[in-house]
Order: sequence, then C-alpha cells, then structure tokens
Amino acid sequence: MKKYKYRTFVGASHIDKVEFISETKHTVTLHSTVYSTQRHNKRSSYQNYFDTPEDAKAFLIREAEKKIERAESSLRYAQAQLREAKKVELPP
Repeated sequence: MKKYKYRTFVGASHIDKVEFISETKHTVTLHSTVYSTQRHNKRSSYQNYFDTPEDAKAFLIREAEKKIERAESSLRYAQAQLREAKKVELPP
C-alpha cells in the first residue's frame, strides 16, 4: 500500500503529493533519485510535510497572513519614521 504526504515549500504557493516509506514523530523518509532514501524533518525552514492537502493549504495561508502582518508592521514603522523626519528642524 502506498502512503502519501503533502509537501509545501517556503516561499512557494503549491502543494506536492509525495510518496513516503516511513515516518516518525518528527521525520519522514522518502524514496530518492540520488540515494535510495532520504530522511527529512516534517517541519523545517525550507519544506513541511502534512497528512492532508487541507492541512498543507491551511499552513500556506497562515504563513502568507504572517508575511502580510510583518509587512504591515514594517510599513507602520517606516511611516512613523517619515513623520518624525518631516518634523526635524534644520539648524540655523
């Protein structure tokens, strides 16, 4: 029986269906084209593995929402800096 996980990559908005050999609580072992097998962490800064495509999609949405929140926060900070810079009086 084939077993599948759903993989997402950081910075990409797509989900891959990948066949896996085995898994532990924190890792998944996949067939490899270079080596016979490769073990990957289920959660990393590069890729993440999920049991269902719905979980993978929810993760992508949460990550995109976090990026927007960080960007909005950075924008608010830059706008405050601009307001303060405009208030600076030139020396005589």
